[in-house]
Amino acid sequence: SSGINAEYGLRLRVADLETTVQAQDDHITKMEQAVSHAEWDVSKFVAVQQSRIEELEESLRGEIMRRESDVAEISNRATVAESQLAEREAVLARLKEAHRAEQRSSEK
Repeated sequence: SSGINAEYGLRLRVADLETTVQAQDDHITKMEQAVSHAEWDVSKFVAVQQSRIEELEESLRGEIMRRESDVAEISNRATVAESQLAEREAVLARLKEAHRAEQRSSEK
């Protein structure tokens, strides 16, 4: 009877160890799933951030091009204004000279 008890005790112990091993396996599986889910979340986060970075870069490139275009337009307007100013100064100089010549001839 003590042999039967010892065998029964061993079977209980083996069953208990199998239950413990199964519980640990289940826990490991859950942890692996959690890690896999976290890896997916990280990869999704990285992809979203990369996409945002690309959108910002594209937006900045567009803004830079618009500003460069604005600068070119302002520069062109400044060149036209300088040219018009030079023409007006030349006209003014001719008018002043004509006025002086008129004054000299009327003084005579």
